[in-house]
Amino acid sequence: MPAILIYLLKVSAGLLIVYLFYRLVLRGLTFYTANRWYLLLFSLLCFAVPLIDVTGWIEAEGNTTAIVVQSIPSVHDYISSQTASIATPSKQAAFDIWSVAATVWLAGSMLLLVRIMVGLFSYLRLRNGAKPFTYNSMQLYQLEGPVLPFSFGNAIYLNPQRHTAPEMEEIIRHELVHVRQRHTVDVVWAELLCVFAWFNPFAWLLRHAVRQNLEFIADSKVVQSGANKTAYQYLLLNVMGGVAYPVAHQFNFSAIKQRIVMLNRMPSAKTNAIRFLLVFPLAALLLVACRSNNHFFEPPTGGNEANYFGIIVDATTYKGLPGVIISDSATHVQTETDAQGYFSLRLPLTAPAVASNINLRKEGYGSFTQTKTFTGDAAENRIAFIMKMKSAGADGTTGLATTGKPIEGAAGEVAPTYEMIAAQLPDAISSWKEQERFELARDKTDEVYLAFEGKSYVTSGGGWASVDEITDVVMVDGVQMTGAEVNRKLARSQVESIGAMDRSYAKKNLGVDAALLQITTKPLAKE
Repeated sequence: MPAILIYLLKVSAGLLIVYLFYRLVLRGLTFYTANRWYLLLFSLLCFAVPLIDVTGWIEAEGNTTAIVVQSIPSVHDYISSQTASIATPSKQAAFDIWSVAATVWLAGSMLLLVRIMVGLFSYLRLRNGAKPFTYNSMQLYQLEGPVLPFSFGNAIYLNPQRHTAPEMEEIIRHELVHVRQRHTVDVVWAELLCVFAWFNPFAWLLRHAVRQNLEFIADSKVVQSGANKTAYQYLLLNVMGGVAYPVAHQFNFSAIKQRIVMLNRMPSAKTNAIRFLLVFPLAALLLVACRSNNHFFEPPTGGNEANYFGIIVDATTYKGLPGVIISDSATHVQTETDAQGYFSLRLPLTAPAVASNINLRKEGYGSFTQTKTFTGDAAENRIAFIMKMKSAGADGTTGLATTGKPIEGAAGEVAPTYEMIAAQLPDAISSWKEQERFELARDKTDEVYLAFEGKSYVTSGGGWASVDEITDVVMVDGVQMTGAEVNRKLARSQVESIGAMDRSYAKKNLGVDAALLQITTKPLAKE
């Protein structure tokens, strides 16, 4: 594959990560200026990261660092595997395939670049035909016809005949924010981003996010400057028709509903700014994902082995399940559970770090795969779990006791016996039964907030969050509600994410002297 295509795919992977981080972590915050710099700088970083290879540094740090890094997928490895899977009759044919791909990319980029040039030419013609006029000591440009107010560079354009004096004042306030903060730089960069990575849907999503966030900035600054919030929202709704110019800021750009939602959102708590610290591990993730990964790990000289222990029970009777086949996909070593459901799987370590896919299967119970990384440290190579498997008729799944942590006594020189692991079984069964009772209660109602067996829960279409006491304090998009209000106003289909906060943490960070539940709603469901 040509180097330019490898570079493009690495850039695309970076843009995907940058957008998902913004969408999932930052977009709901009202720190719009910080979001602006995140979108601008990290989208630029995506073009620099593929040129930096951290493989040599990782190897210099030793096995511990390399093991962690190896668990992060490498874009380079993925490209190599996909390239190898393409059946080609000759080297010349392979060259032709990638040449066609490069030509298609270049043609698409040129077409979009021409589109931008046409837009700029159209803008210059518009500016040459505009009539300068003065409004409150400011020079503006007057346009004719049903043209939306917009700004580009240091100029503001509008048709004063289409707006009243109060509307003019708020429109100009809005556009002045774009001019003074040089938002045109962001807009032009977002357009160029799509020229270069036009084949990547996340480039277009980032373009939309950049332009939308700039409108959030301008809207919030207008309201902070003393504008009447209600009147300003009506203005957003009224100024909708007209001709728009794609390379400029339009006054009504972005979904009006979303802008109104953000205008009415409570300011994010200052403690939420800590989320921006996550951009540093995000940058590290981008660097690691774009590593070359050409030469990790020398084969060990010793004959180390990994030891995997466990008890598997029937999900209905909670009795030991004999005859479950447990195998390792890398070494093809396998064993099966005894009459008590106990097993011990010993795997030869062929490298200081081995990521094993442990497959569990039994006729009539389906199958399940669990991934575990074993290292060269013997203390880390003994691990034990309690698991359950559902019989045929139910989807074959496996549950982990103690939230997937090793059973006490698993690590160390002594191999965990059946008795050591079985001592943890009552707690595992109690946890499973509590979960099943709640699932049954949840399935009998459509309510988002539920109080059940001494706990309070919030639910979504695919899961739930809970606190270990009864409370009906729920924060919905930063607004405090009671459980009853949540059930009146929200359906599970509107819930995007859920969480919980214990009393001490809620009091310290939010000043709320109660355990609380948290809900973030989907943007399209907000009113």
